[in-house]
Amino acid sequence: MSGFLLALWFATLSADRLDLAAGQGWFTIPVYLVLTPLLLVLETMRIVGRGGSFRVPHNLAAYTLVASGFLSVVLVSVFYSYDVAMSAKRFALLVFLVYSTVMVALMLAQRDDAREVLVRGAYWGLWLGTFFNLAQLGAWLDRGPADYFLLGGTLNMTANSYGPWVPRLSAQALDMNRGGLVTLVYVFILLRMAPRSRWRTLAVVAGSLGMIMTLSRSLLLTTMATGAVSALRRRRFSLSPRRVVGMAVVTAAVAAVLLAIPRAADAVGSAFEPIAGRFSTSEGSASIHMQLVERGIEIVTDSPKNALVGIGFGNGFAYLQDIFPGNKYGNFHSLYITLLAECGGLGLLLGVVLIFYAAARGGVYQPLIVGIAFFNIFYQTGTESVFWLALVLAWTRLGEQPAGGDAPPAPPEPVRVPGGRLAPAAQHT
Repeated sequence: MSGFLLALWFATLSADRLDLAAGQGWFTIPVYLVLTPLLLVLETMRIVGRGGSFRVPHNLAAYTLVASGFLSVVLVSVFYSYDVAMSAKRFALLVFLVYSTVMVALMLAQRDDAREVLVRGAYWGLWLGTFFNLAQLGAWLDRGPADYFLLGGTLNMTANSYGPWVPRLSAQALDMNRGGLVTLVYVFILLRMAPRSRWRTLAVVAGSLGMIMTLSRSLLLTTMATGAVSALRRRRFSLSPRRVVGMAVVTAAVAAVLLAIPRAADAVGSAFEPIAGRFSTSEGSASIHMQLVERGIEIVTDSPKNALVGIGFGNGFAYLQDIFPGNKYGNFHSLYITLLAECGGLGLLLGVVLIFYAAARGGVYQPLIVGIAFFNIFYQTGTESVFWLALVLAWTRLGEQPAGGDAPPAPPEPVRVPGGRLAPAAQHT
């Protein structure tokens, strides 16, 4: 039962299009928020049933120590906030995300099928995301970007748009960047952990199409970084002659059609103009990113207090009202600038340690963490459960098996239980 719920928890990490409060609560209640305490109760019952012994994954204690130090620094910044109440609420969410993913890592460590649980959750997450993508596309074709809710507000099928002609799909998340990131995580898990099959190919293709339809520049950068590190790890730099010839033939055929039929070239150019504009550095949002970076630097250098403890966690919106008027979710659109401005230099340092240690020692997860590090240059995932889960998986290397040149993870550490005996690290007791 707990294995099923763990996979479901993983599959619904970013599913805020599904609100169990049906829009009537103070905040959105996603499925994983309800599953987390239920999983904790079930796993506690399992541990008690085994006599109190449990396994601690390698490096989890070190990760928890660094993460707790990071949270302590963030807490200090809360007391210096412009809006203490808002900062405290956002800090409470951060604490829940950090420690709930630590607890999930402990739950996975108790299972011999942790890898299979992650793979199953990745499959379910991709099918769920594909369902929501198709629903968004249907809603966009029917009514454009107008609000569209089902089941009394429980399901949000509202489609996003870039201009009047291009839909931006976001899978189970409300935001395209977040939806694209969690989809990338699922695709990565399947490619690195799931056995080859037609179902895996179909799921990866569906996920890849969904990522393309986000039109997210941050996701494009993340995917490129993840792919590049994966290629470096495998040292596969060459293309087979057959693939080179095939790519050349396709390119030549497309070029010949466009040259022979000028109207076709004009039609293609018109069709792709909105998408090309989306990835142009001259687009409005790209220039706003630069303004936000400059504002963050100005805030940090404004006073020694800002440099040390920042302006308060989650309080960036109060200093960005000229850019995001009336928006309490306005932020610096970069995790690193946000940590520096809101939590000071020490907050940024500990945040970087959490990410870059995982990138350096993450084993099979290393390419994904490098990609996430790039993703956070122009976005911020500090309050995203998928971000903290990826970090704890990389630090502990749970679910990893020695394959493709990856070093095997260290065995779980034994834990002393009542009575003075040591619980075996290699098997359940």
